[in-house]
This record gives sequence, structure tokens and C-alpha cells, in this order.
Amino acid sequence: MTRARFYLDIDGCVLADALTWGDRQTTTLRVKHGGGFGMLETLNYSRTQLDTIETLRHDFDVELVILSTWLEDGHIHHLQKKLNALHGARWLPIPRRQGMTQELPHAWKLDALLADQADNPGPFIWADDDEVPVHDETVSEAVSEPVLLLAPTSALGLTPAHLEQTRAFLAGLPRMDGA
Repeated sequence: MTRARFYLDIDGCVLADALTWGDRQTTTLRVKHGGGFGMLETLNYSRTQLDTIETLRHDFDVELVILSTWLEDGHIHHLQKKLNALHGARWLPIPRRQGMTQELPHAWKLDALLADQADNPGPFIWADDDEVPVHDETVSEAVSEPVLLLAPTSALGLTPAHLEQTRAFLAGLPRMDGA
């Protein structure tokens, strides 16, 4: 059995305005955008949530894969440092914004996830507040591996119930060592 992957969006999953973990913390991070424009972002996060994700990674040898616009222009490095979390994660390529509106391709996350699965199929969790509700049927039809799709409410992010569901999913997978 291939190592399970946890494809994780940041905004609306890790960072959310009304996290339910009971230890919401707030910090700020200056994010530079194209054309030299910078913005001070307010980040609401939960240390308990981040520690729970790390525990799942360790307990089940899960590969964390960041699939987020935070990958643009290296912002993920600053976020990891600011939160002191999500270290050692792999990230999938993010296309460059194009055109007058500087939009990302509509289904870039879906395309990146499916390409990653085509290269190395395996069980996975995909947590994304925006994309999972739109692409859940496409993913379910496109892959034959066990999959858990989590679509948290953007304001709440990943809740304790989501990560308990993740733990149960991972516990139900055959172990890599054959046990």
C-alpha cells in the first residue's frame, strides 16, 4: 500500500475566522502581491488544530501536501515560519496567474491533485472549503483509491470532527508494513 496523502488547503481549512478549537490565536503576516503591492493579512489559527494535523502525520505516516494559493511567490515559507507548523510538507505546482484579471485556471487544484495521483496513486484526504464541494464527484469517479473528501465551512475551517473523521479513515486503511 502506498503512503496516504493529505492534500490541504490553507484558507478556510487551517486559517479561518471562527475556528472551533477553543484556542484561536491571531497574528499578522505581510504578503507581497504582484506589482509590488503588499497587504497585511490577519491570520486566525489554532495551535491545537495544527498539532492534531501533525499527530495524524506522525501516527499514520501521512504525507502532507499543500494545495493552496499560499504557494504563490513563496508565501508558504513565510506562513510556515509564522505559524511554526506544516514543516516538511510537499507542495504541488501552482500555475502563474494570467490575463487581464490575473485569474488562476478554474480547476488548477483538481488538475494538480489528479496529476499527482496519476503519477503515484494512493489513498488520500483532500480538505478544501471551496474546491471539494465543486469537484467531489469528479474526484470520486476519477480515482480508484480510498479517498476522504472534507469540505469545511470557510469560517470554521477544519473542526475537531473533521480531524476525527480523518483519523478514522486513516485507521481503516491497510498498513504499509502489511500488519
